[in-house]
Amino acid sequence: MASPEIATLAYRDLMRDMAGEVAEATAELPAGYERLCAGLESFWDSVRERRSELRHVAESNEAQELFGRIGRPFQHLLYSELLNSGCEDPAPHLSPLIEDVRSIAHTELRSGRRARQKRRQLLERVGEHCRA
Repeated sequence: MASPEIATLAYRDLMRDMAGEVAEATAELPAGYERLCAGLESFWDSVRERRSELRHVAESNEAQELFGRIGRPFQHLLYSELLNSGCEDPAPHLSPLIEDVRSIAHTELRSGRRARQKRRQLLERVGEHCRA
């Protein structure tokens, strides 16, 4: 098992890569709900693509730290797109939505399958905040 310092560096590098993938996937889209949905899909795809790297960590003692970090690449995009979509105060909505993002990533990481229903429900909730 890697030392805590090496594991922390690996997590940081992984999250930076995932953040870059989210930004790249959404860069050409107009601000708002469409960009938000694309960012979520990109984030979850990134988790699935890295399943082999992440799975052993998800089942280890470092899992809580990992799942605390999952979602961070998406947090800034979520906050700014909620604002751009007309949500006047996204801050109270951010934590529960990020927790749902983490939960879906965790489910998909453990099962290896897409959590389609959970994804759809989250996108519907985000859409409600965008239209509120």
